[in-house]
Amino acid sequence: MVAKKKTKRLGAYVRVSHDEQWKFGFSIDTQIDKIKEYAEKEGYQIVDFYIDEGYTATKMKRPALLRMLDDLRLFDIVVFTRLDRFSRNVLQANKMVEILDEYNVAIKSIEEEDIDTSTADGRFNFNLRVSLAQREA
Repeated sequence: MVAKKKTKRLGAYVRVSHDEQWKFGFSIDTQIDKIKEYAEKEGYQIVDFYIDEGYTATKMKRPALLRMLDDLRLFDIVVFTRLDRFSRNVLQANKMVEILDEYNVAIKSIEEEDIDTSTADGRFNFNLRVSLAQREA
């Protein structure tokens, strides 16, 4: 008997801080559509969308982000469209990855293929890019 492949469960994080980002394609709806498309293509089951509207990524005190961190047992991976949607603070981003690691949950940017904490290169690129995102903030 062949074991059935388990569908990976996905938590989707979406954030926009102000109207400027909407102009450049970072709208909530655009991010949701891109994540849905990615999940379908990759065979992931979306557990929930965690949406923070009007919050900066330089701070962790975002209601949906904190709820997502409380729900980590529910999924295998957290995805977002771009790393700057997830975090623009090196220390806090690494703290969140440490929390995710405790639950064996990886993070992945769907528009930046090299951001994937399930690989050593992905972790290196994560740290490099979050430093750049913090600088841009």
